[in-house]
Amino acid sequence: MRVDNDTPLPPIKIRSAHSNQDAPWPAGVNTPDVSSKIQLLAQTILQQDNSSGLNTRALVVIKDGKLIAESYGQRVTSSTPLLGWSMAKSVTAMLVGAMNKMHLIQLNQNGLFTQWQDDDRANIQLNQLLTMTSGLGFDETYAPGSDATHMLFTAQSASDVAMQSKVQENIGQHFYYSSGTTNLLMRLIHQTLGNSPTSDQLFLSQKILTPAGIQTAVFETDSSGVLVGSSYLYASARDWARFGLIMLQNGRINNNQVLSSKWVTKATQPNSSENEKAYGYQFWLNRGDATLRWPELPEDAYAMLGNRKQSVMVIPSENVIFVRLGWTSGEYPMVDNYRKLLDKIQTMAN
Repeated sequence: MRVDNDTPLPPIKIRSAHSNQDAPWPAGVNTPDVSSKIQLLAQTILQQDNSSGLNTRALVVIKDGKLIAESYGQRVTSSTPLLGWSMAKSVTAMLVGAMNKMHLIQLNQNGLFTQWQDDDRANIQLNQLLTMTSGLGFDETYAPGSDATHMLFTAQSASDVAMQSKVQENIGQHFYYSSGTTNLLMRLIHQTLGNSPTSDQLFLSQKILTPAGIQTAVFETDSSGVLVGSSYLYASARDWARFGLIMLQNGRINNNQVLSSKWVTKATQPNSSENEKAYGYQFWLNRGDATLRWPELPEDAYAMLGNRKQSVMVIPSENVIFVRLGWTSGEYPMVDNYRKLLDKIQTMAN
């Protein structure tokens, strides 16, 4: 699809296909494994959240690959797509992982963009974009005139903003959280698949959404036709849990190997930076630095996190996933709530 600079394309929404409606979750919509005790606790937590003004819209608990509890706020159901904000970053990384599995892309490749071929940006490797250790400058503050605000709300091409960034730190040695970096990843995906929004849609649907049974996902593009990988993915709480389950099960879901187990291992390892190592391939890690990010949770926990306190928490040692979606502007007791649920699960197992 050709993009004329004078006539921007309207935003395109990429939807997933529907899976077998009669199958149990995660292949379908049936939930035969709900635990009455965990369900009651999930409902209690959601009610307490909302009586405190925290606006929790969905809370889902997965144990041993089964959906054992789910609770929803007003006007939200198990099929309501909810905005994950920066949790889309983790899914963008998973798209890179799917391409790597097919040998379409290499994690250590450099010379990523022709715009960078004549300066030190040519040395940036793909895995350094994944771990946000590229050294590129980017203003992540959300205020009028910042890079992030321009990228998400006024630029025709979200990735063009970060494409202009210069190297400001030693490549591979400094972690800096940058939504621009993620949109460069999506630009690379788009470029590798032939600069075609249709090809992006088919790849996402065929390689991740449909095999995983993800039914409600809506991934928006910018006006140039490239997915806004940093921010604009909507999905139901059940489907966000499916994304987490792919990772928990070493890239496998519904008897489909979506990602390689080797890639999942790399994605959840601390990065190479000297200032903040507890971040993998667009996933926040509990371990990696001198102290745990979430001391109350097992060391191997890692998460997709998004604005307004969205989270998909994966805990491999407990074979558990927690999903919380909502709209909280201030603090949210994510760790306390997940610890309560985990304690109840452990008590029931003993």
